[in-house]
Amino acid sequence: MSALSSSGLFTLAAALGICAAGMAWQAVEAVRRRDARRFWTMLAVGAPLAAAAYGASWLALRNPYANFWNNAGFGPDWECGNLGPASGKACFRDLPPQLQPEPPKRATAPVN
Repeated sequence: MSALSSSGLFTLAAALGICAAGMAWQAVEAVRRRDARRFWTMLAVGAPLAAAAYGASWLALRNPYANFWNNAGFGPDWECGNLGPASGKACFRDLPPQLQPEPPKRATAPVN
């Protein structure tokens, strides 16, 4: 994934949810065939997958316009940002270091 955004998190949550559902189905099949070892194995694998799917969907729902990698994989001299609701992502190259403005100086308290 070159840029992990909220849509990427929804895709990840869907993939993890499908895998967790497959593990749940296999656990049910193990119960039908009276295979206790396979049941507990599928349960042990499926529970973390379900938890990860829940976590990814929760994170995507809490941050709908998230852009977790600001340069979107272009490189350290690029910055990308979301333009807002129902908008796309805009990427632009940073100014060269000699053209960048100096950061503001911190004010210091006078010494008495």
